[in-house]
Amino acid sequence: MRKSAKDMVKNVAQLATLPDICLRVNEIANDPKSTANDMGKIIGQDPALTAQILKAANSSYYNSNAKIDTLTRAVVLLGLQQLRFLTVSICSLDVIASFKLPAGELKRFWEHSLYTAICSRILASKLHVLNTERLFVIGLLHDIGKLVFQHSAPEHYRRAATGASRERMPQYRWEQGTFGFDHAELGAELLTHWRLPQVICDAVRFHHDPERAGTARVEAALVHLGDAIAWRIQGSTEAQIAPEIHPSAWAITRLNERIFDATGALAQKQFAEAMELYSGFTSEASVRQWGGIA
Repeated sequence: MRKSAKDMVKNVAQLATLPDICLRVNEIANDPKSTANDMGKIIGQDPALTAQILKAANSSYYNSNAKIDTLTRAVVLLGLQQLRFLTVSICSLDVIASFKLPAGELKRFWEHSLYTAICSRILASKLHVLNTERLFVIGLLHDIGKLVFQHSAPEHYRRAATGASRERMPQYRWEQGTFGFDHAELGAELLTHWRLPQVICDAVRFHHDPERAGTARVEAALVHLGDAIAWRIQGSTEAQIAPEIHPSAWAITRLNERIFDATGALAQKQFAEAMELYSGFTSEASVRQWGGIA
């Protein structure tokens, strides 16, 4: 009997869980009555998270022109939504590393996720999308369903990956035939379990088919293109074939292939800094899982 996506998420619920403080930050951000002071009080209860947020806020990656030396100032300058998405990004790192994969596999997964996040954020800036940090989160987590597959059904998933490689076709199509759903749907189920905003869940669910994403069509299309640029930067491998670009992504964003080279070049410049910044937010054990990338 096939497991459903929800069944697989239940199977990893204890392993792949965001810390309580991240869930509370999401609740504060979802409450229209919440203030910057409310957010500061919640985050301030976790000294490690506070230090990580201040480090990020003062990094050149976040283009901070002013010294941010207090959490209150960080909340005011970044805003509730940007701070929420930054917190989710930081808290997601150890979750990703908690999936026990060969170091090389997890390292490639992490690098692809980070490249997609960076490219998606750059593209969102080009379109003047508000709260570009949510595009970073979507890009960072767009393939997390692959980790759930590998944990919950390793043999079936390995066969799906082998079949996709043999037929030289995108893996998500083979997943659909094997499981009845793909890693995008499975990842969205996990993010729904985490109670992340619907726009993030829907953009992840439909990042291979943006026109089906409803009110998250722009976000799904941007991550779809960010994913494609990340594949171009990293290159396909013998085992993994880059997914095709869906025509709807161009129609939704009104972008064209001319953005690929410029976005890819900027992403490669930002990658090392982002890698250093985000690797510093996770445990030494996680860094070893990523193959010593810190």
